[in-house]
This record gives sequence, C-alpha cells and structure tokens, in this order.
Amino acid sequence: MNRPWYLPFTWLVIVLTAVAAWVTAPANALTKALPLKQLAIEDVIYLPTVSSQREIAFTVPQSWRVSQSNLALVFQHSAQLIPHRSHLEVILNDKQLRRISLTRANAEQSTLTIPLSGLRRDNILKFRVEQHYTDKCEDPVDASLWTNVLNDTAINFTYQRQPLALSLADFPNPLIDGKAFDEPAIHYVVPTQQVDDATVTAAARLQAALGQAGRDLELTPQVHTAVDTALNTPGHVIMMATPGQLPAIADWGKAVRGATLQGNQWVGSNGQALSGKQAVVRLVAKPGEPGYGILLISANTSEGLLNAVNYLAHSGTATERDAEELLVPANWQANAPSVPKPRYINTQSQSFAELGFGDQYVEKLFAPPIQFDIPVVSDLQAGGATANLQVAYGYAPGLNPRYSSLEWRLNDRSIANIPLTNQAGAEKTHATIAIPTELLKPHNTLIAQFHMMPDKYGFCVDTFVDNAWGKIFTDDTRFEINGSPASRLPSVGLLNSTGFPYTHQMDMKDTHLVFADNAPSASAWQAWLALANRLGRMGDAPAGYQFNASLNGDDVLPNSGPILALGKLTASGTMETLPVQWSEGNTVRLLHPAQGNSTVLMGGGLAPEWQQGGKIPSTAVGLLAVNNDAGYDTLAAMLTSDDRFADIESAQIIHSANAPVGGNHGIALAFANMHNTFGAGPSAATPASGCVFSFLTWPIFAPLNWVLDIIRGVITWFVGLPVISHVIGFVFGLIWPVLTFGPLASVTAWVQMHTIISFVVGSILFWIIVSILFGLLRWLFGLFGGNKG
Repeated sequence: MNRPWYLPFTWLVIVLTAVAAWVTAPANALTKALPLKQLAIEDVIYLPTVSSQREIAFTVPQSWRVSQSNLALVFQHSAQLIPHRSHLEVILNDKQLRRISLTRANAEQSTLTIPLSGLRRDNILKFRVEQHYTDKCEDPVDASLWTNVLNDTAINFTYQRQPLALSLADFPNPLIDGKAFDEPAIHYVVPTQQVDDATVTAAARLQAALGQAGRDLELTPQVHTAVDTALNTPGHVIMMATPGQLPAIADWGKAVRGATLQGNQWVGSNGQALSGKQAVVRLVAKPGEPGYGILLISANTSEGLLNAVNYLAHSGTATERDAEELLVPANWQANAPSVPKPRYINTQSQSFAELGFGDQYVEKLFAPPIQFDIPVVSDLQAGGATANLQVAYGYAPGLNPRYSSLEWRLNDRSIANIPLTNQAGAEKTHATIAIPTELLKPHNTLIAQFHMMPDKYGFCVDTFVDNAWGKIFTDDTRFEINGSPASRLPSVGLLNSTGFPYTHQMDMKDTHLVFADNAPSASAWQAWLALANRLGRMGDAPAGYQFNASLNGDDVLPNSGPILALGKLTASGTMETLPVQWSEGNTVRLLHPAQGNSTVLMGGGLAPEWQQGGKIPSTAVGLLAVNNDAGYDTLAAMLTSDDRFADIESAQIIHSANAPVGGNHGIALAFANMHNTFGAGPSAATPASGCVFSFLTWPIFAPLNWVLDIIRGVITWFVGLPVISHVIGFVFGLIWPVLTFGPLASVTAWVQMHTIISFVVGSILFWIIVSILFGLLRWLFGLFGGNKG
C-alpha cells in the first residue's frame, strides 16, 4: 500500500506548530484551576429524570488576558441508559461546546477535556442531559435515569495580567475587581505623625469603598510605615497623606495636574498654595509588577484628603474621573442619590428585590432549590409580632396537579406546600404564607423548591418532552411584619453578616467610629482598616460611605446614632481616651466623669439611660478592645476572615481563643444598647433571658412538631385545603406562650441545655403522643365500625 504523498509534510506541520507554540508562549504566563466545588452549591451535580440541567455562573477577572482555557469534565452515569437516546451537553453562553453520548463505555467515572470558546467577562456554563432507558413505555422519573457531574470538574485558565488601566473612571477598579477569584493585596503606607480625625475618617471611608466593591472577597489590607517595604511587596499600594504627614510622597508626586510639590506644600499653577479642601490624586503603574498600581492621594490638609476620598467613592463623578491624574476642587459638592434599604429585616416589611435578590427562574422536572438568605435582626416572637410571606410565582403548563407543588422551607423546616393545580400553568399568581416566628433566627435560610411532575406521570410514555419551569418574582415577593418586634440588642451576633445597627442606614451616615488609641501603630492601623473593610462589605453607598470617625473621640462623640469604638486598654482596664472600663467578671463599666463613679453596662443587665450631659449618648455602643499590638493583629484576622467572623455568636462579650482580656493576645468585643433607637425601647431583661428562649425551647418538642407536620401535610396534599392546616397550626401554636414565658420557660431552657435529658424528654413525649393517636384511632374504629355480632 502506498502512503499518501502529504504524510511527511503533515508531521512536519505538527512539529513546527508545537515549536511555534513553545517559542511564542508568554514567559510570564500564569495558570489557575477553578474547581466547580468553588462555584456549585452541592458536592455533586445530580442530573436525574429524562431531562435535567444545571447552570453555573463564573467570571473572568478584568485584569486577565486569557490565552488558553478548557473544562476538565469528570462525570458518571447510569449503566442502564441507551446510548442512541441519551447524551450530556456542555453549553457555554448558550453555545454548545460538546455533546457526549452516554454509553456503557463511559458509565463509570470518566474524564474529558473540552476547550472553551466564546469566553466573556460574565459566563454561564450549563450541563444538560437527555436520558432514556427504553424506547417505549418509559417512566420519565425512573430511578435509573441519572448522570452525575463530579466536583473534581475544573475550569483551567492560562493567562497573563493585563497592564494596569490608568483611569480612575471606574474606581475602585482597577484596584479592586469584585469578580476576581483571588483576594487582591492592598498595601497602605500610613502616616505616623500629625494624624487627626479627618485622616482616620478618610482612611476608613476609602477602605470601606474598596470593601463594598470586593464584597465577596476576603480582602486583607496590609499596613506599612515605610514606602520601600510596600513597594517591594506584591500588590497595589495606596499612599494617602499630606506632605507633612508623609514626606516620602515627594518621590511620587512632584507634579499632578498643574499642581507641584514645593517643600511640604502643594502649589497651584497660579503660584498659590492649594486651599484646604483641594487635593491631588494620581494613579501610576507599579514598577516591575504588571497589573498593579500605586494610588497617591494628597492635599495640604487632612480635610483635603477626606474630600478626595468622597470624590473618588461617589458614583456620580465617573465621567469627571476618566483620567489618571485628578485635581479635586475645593468647592465640589456631592449630590444625594437614593440609598438602598438594608438587606435584612428589622421592623419594616421589604420585598425580596429590596433585600438584593433578582427574579429566580428554574427549569426541568428536577429543578434545583432556590435559596434566599434572610437575616432578621429583630425578635418577632418576643415582641408579639407576626410575619407573612407574600409570594409571587409562576409555573409551566402541563404539570400534574396532584403531584406538583411549590414548597417553602425555613431553616430546614417545611412551612408551606402550595399545590400547582392549574394545568394551563400560571404566568404570575400569588399566595400568602404564615411564617412561624419561633423558627426565625438572626440568620435564616429560606428555600423555595418547585416540585414539578409530568402530567402523565405513572403511565407508560413513549415520548416525553420536559418543558417544566418555575419562577419567583422578587419584586412582588415580600417579607411582611405585623406588629412591633422586640430588639435583639445587645447581641454581638447581629454584626456577623448584617452590621446591624451600624448599617441601619446603608451609607451609615448616622454611624460614628472611634479610633481610641493615643499613638496608632501599624498593627492598630491594620485593625482599623479591617474594621472599615468589614463594614463596607455590609453596606451599600452609591455616593460613598458617610460615617464619621474620630481619633480618640472623648470630646467629639455625637448626641445620637450608633457608636463603634476600637481601642487599647490601659493597665487599669480603661479604654484609652474613652470613659469605658473592663473589669472583673467580664463586666464593662461606663465611667461617669462628673461623679467619678460607674454604671454597669454588661454582665448585670442593661444600664439605665445615660444622664443628661454625659459624654456617651443614649444609643447603641459597640466596643472592640485589645491589650497590645498582638491583640490588634488577632482582631484584624478575625475581621478579615469570613469563617471566623461568622462564628461570632449572640453574646455580649467574646474573647479570642478563650484568652482573657488581660492576656498577651486577648481581644474582646462588647455590644451595649443603652437606648435602642432602632426598634423597641430599653429592656429590663438580662442578655441571657433575651436570647435563650427565642431558639432553645422548641427542639425539645421537635417530635410533636413532626407529628403536626404529618397531619398538616396529609390535609394539604389529599384534601387540598391548606387553610385547615393553617388553622390547626395556629391552634397548636397557642401552646408556645406556655412554653416560652413564665416559670415553665426556665425549666424548658434548662432541660434543652442538657442533651441527655432533652433526648429522654423528647422521646417520652413522642411515644406518649403516638400512643394517644393510636388509641384515638382504635376508639374511632370501635365507635363507627365496632363488632355488631
């Protein structure tokens, strides 16, 4: 047999192509593997029934120039699928990348590399299956119909960092890319002299703006006192100071937009020193580090620094900021765009759109659950308030009304099951669900699960097309509160995802931060910026954050609004520059400067309202206290880590690593509510009684609730009268006041805190209830169907 004449040339082309790829490959190319377990909710993407799909969103960071990308797909499927009718599709941005026939050869765990094409900034990756086990007489939801995409599946990138875009139009970009995979490094060079209130306010507002842009990133601001150290560390660098505070600025900003640095002053083109609020801003590429930059913010006064930060953070100045150098005018005034509502429930009803959720749409019979994370910072049960969920939803035609429903689960408890009874479907319909207030906690997971079954389910089907879909309209879906909820303050746990009460207004314009340290070190600055970053991630401020801050703060505290103070304790346990003292027994005392005595804020119940003329106003007061720089470092690590910060529980005082405040690494966080202006008034209850009975009594009676759920489910499912089930639930709920108030409350709480006793009591109650039910059934059968012989 003669070989084709072109065969040697084919090998030559292959070799030359490989050599060219090796020669032209960028020398500084980087790689990144993005496993799906970082993007998907579940460990394994399970795709059952005749057709299923799952969507996964991912982004390509703006600073990347991607040269190669692929999907390393790891999957397995049922061996009973017939290959000529079963396949797995991989779709990227609505373009099919690969259609994989599901055969016996790849039924076991298989790996396939698929090049990605059509990548964009924001991408949607879909896995869609069509699967059958027979050609005729098939059950569309048979258990043998399944495919798994395993979490070892990964998206692989080869990329280079793009040169820094020298424009401040999209600030905080390019310093922060909110859709990046890795946390960016931000290095501050801070002043160590002439630091005042405006300086610490400007630094906190700037870092809060960066935190808002990187809401999903664990950004760790690093602080340096020497410019060279910051420049030699990978990452962006920020230098914000007056020439007098940081003389090294002269090396990076001799002339900016007509202003020149002469000695320790910025001088304009007219030869006159820049006025108090004028400022210069400059963004330059960092030498030797592609993609990283140096941001210089300077002025003749600290008020100018603050004016520059406000100008950069204001979304309305994007057009004017389209440059790498700015001269911020002294007479610049910010407009006042509307501030979003808080993304949590307090005392007002809110739509899910106001809570930050867009419309939710799912497809196919096995639709994934829709999850809403709903923080509730008030205590509805203790305040006697009630809550409803007003739901707006739609669903596809052709569903079996007997087996299709929209289920709602709150904190793993089913609270409603709405039948989908219209075989013609519903473009948009509404329902009202009563929310059991005893299930509500500060942090709640609400699940909407569409159970969509085919119209011919249970029958022999030759062909079936899965066109099922369900939708939640978040503009018209609302969390409604009726009555006046009680405040959960004081509760440190409210901080860990909501920032309440400091984010009561999302731009925090009535919040005051205090940096209570006479001589802030680099560690103290780092804790201060970590605190500002955490608050920035919780708020939402189109015009930039409006909180005020003060260094030391003893004589500049406001008369209203929440206060959050960060500072160091003296040897006697008094926080520097603030009339607050930590004493034995984890007690925090507010010192009366006039009389020289003190009032207990923590440990012995809430304090009475502050007397007229006191330096600490009647408001919510938060305290973060450390002993030394090691304590500042520990606190900064806690504020930065999402996992560690989420571990903060609803207590008044916490200690890091169980260390006493007097230890070398001790930190403490306390939260006092002298007069709650964000809900109910001051409470006379101790912190323990205010939080224990809201969530510690019901688990003892979980079997009773389980039986009730069965009864309500049977009535709703077969009778189709959810009103009756709600009435039964309401009648059953009447016993909760007996369990949560009065003398019995302390007994039930004590029993709950002892696991063995709780288990024994719960088991006894369960079997008593089962015995009563069976006895009642026997009596009824004897009454209506007794022996007539």
